[in-house]
Amino acid sequence: MDYPDVYKQAVAELWKDGKTMVNDLEIDPSARAKNPKDLFNKKDEMRISAIDWLTLASLRDSTNNIMSYSSPFDQAAGITLPEDIIDWFKKAGYRHVDTFVLDSSTNIIKINGYQNNSNYHVISLVNSGFISGQNLPTVNLPNHWVMWTDEIRNRDGSPIKSDIKPFDTINLKLFTWGGIARPIKSNLSFAEFQKYHFQAIMVGK
Repeated sequence: MDYPDVYKQAVAELWKDGKTMVNDLEIDPSARAKNPKDLFNKKDEMRISAIDWLTLASLRDSTNNIMSYSSPFDQAAGITLPEDIIDWFKKAGYRHVDTFVLDSSTNIIKINGYQNNSNYHVISLVNSGFISGQNLPTVNLPNHWVMWTDEIRNRDGSPIKSDIKPFDTINLKLFTWGGIARPIKSNLSFAEFQKYHFQAIMVGK
């Protein structure tokens, strides 16, 4: 998004050479990650975008010390901790600006302020069940990283403010699973968002 020429070069080098560098971020996945299993379902449909596997799975696998990330079903090998996210961004040339763990309304308003500034990006650890097309979880645990592509908005489209109520319906668009602006579930309340959103990391250019 910020540096499309750098992104294109990284993709081309991963495809051609199997490794690349983005500033100080080295992406050099294992042989098993380069020859993944289970990318297609029984209907011959891709479970994950090929370019997302090439870039994101390669990035994850490059910093795995024990397990190889060789399949979309390798959940343990795909676990990414907040310190990994921060380290990757810093090596790629960004700076870590802030981290919010408590999802109080005050903190979320602050996060919205970062998202409203094009110099920052918001990356959140969530339960994927609150994303459109997914099932709400029976056990609510953090299991997925997303990047915000818009502010949290009220039903009328205006950004939320400090007078937001727990039962107010909100909207938010995210970059996830190859979708640039995938929405959260419709009619999700602010309180439900707080329940399924666990942590936000802000990085700056």
